Amino acid sequence: MKLQKKIKIKYDCTFMRSNMKGFTLLEVLVALAIFSISASTLIVTSSQSVKYLRYAQERVLASWVAEEAFKQISIQKKFPDIGSSNTKSTAYNRKWYIKQIISEAESEIQIETETNTNTIINLASLRSVQLIVYLGSEEDEGSKIYQLKGFIRRIKP
Repeated sequence: MKLQKKIKIKYDCTFMRSNMKGFTLLEVLVALAIFSISASTLIVTSSQSVKYLRYAQERVLASWVAEEAFKQISIQKKFPDIGSSNTKSTAYNRKWYIKQIISEAESEIQIETETNTNTIINLASLRSVQLIVYLGSEEDEGSKIYQLKGFIRRIKP
């Protein structure tokens, strides 16, 4: 009979670590933290982009509503009276509230024509028209979207 020797094998921990493949728990946690911060920043940025895009779209539509209201005032045969009025409009699948303020022009306006001659327009023949467009059905400074100011000249018959 042969004597069997018991051989004790010592496991060297450093030897085993150098041959292991993968990440430690700490490395995985750090990677998850970096990923979550990046993802949350991306989500916040994209939601702000959508918000600003929606606001820009509403401003463009409000400018079209204001220009249309200004055209309606300017094509009337009657010279507009001084005062203010409020109108409600539905356009582009939205409800708009338009405040219209008509006043006298504040100063003389000098216009240079194509022939390089200056023409001074009399104040009595001008009206200043200010249109303030709100989104919704009531006048609220927080919902003011667009403001347009223009002049209408009295045309002599």
